[in-house]
This record gives sequence, structure tokens and C-alpha cells, in this order.
Amino acid sequence: MNPKQRRLLDRAKEALEARGFNGARLEDLSYDLSVPLQAAKAIVGIGVQTGEVKSIGEGLLYTPESLALIERELRAMSSVLSVGAVRDKFESSRTVVEAVLAYFDEGGLTEHVAGGRRFVGPDP
Repeated sequence: MNPKQRRLLDRAKEALEARGFNGARLEDLSYDLSVPLQAAKAIVGIGVQTGEVKSIGEGLLYTPESLALIERELRAMSSVLSVGAVRDKFESSRTVVEAVLAYFDEGGLTEHVAGGRRFVGPDP
């Protein structure tokens, strides 16, 4: 990665972290960085390759640090997480909440139980 790409990726990571729970889609990142959509797509591709950006369901983008923070906040909520309770806490949409929870499901961190999901295993 050249220095210009490094600077843009660092800016992209800052923009993703600023968006918090709601993450960003490529279009959002393009707007936040004031770069063409193609440039945002290219830098996200580099970020995904290096592990500095995670792409989860619904085209949402996060940094690993943002996802770790979200995990800690979700673990602190309650033993069973409902989509509605998470949506209300983070003032988010059902679509985003379901994508985030599905990401944790796929990683083996949560499981479906009556009334929602719960974390399995110890806190990180």
C-alpha cells in the first residue's frame, strides 16, 4: 500500500468509527471522505484485505475496533438480546441491528434463544 492509500484508509477508518453502531455503506463512506464511489470501493477493498475493515451483512462496513466495542456494549445490556431492545439502545434500524447480530451469530459469539440472542462463552 502506498502512502496516499494509507492516508485514505486511515481517514476511512476514522469515518467508520465515527458512525458507531450504524456503520457505513460504501455510499456513506464516499460522502464522508469526499471521494468518488470508486475510490471508496478501492480503499475498502484494501482495508478488507489487510483486516482493517470488516464488511458484514447488508453492505455495512466497520472497523474491528468498532465491532469489539459494539460487542462489549451488547454484552453489558442483558443476558438475552432482542432486536427491538438493541434497536432502541443504539437508536438504529431493524435492518442494521439484524445485520450486526447476524455477524456475531456467524462468528459463533451469539446463539438464538427464546426471545432473542445471547452471547456464548466468556467475555473477551
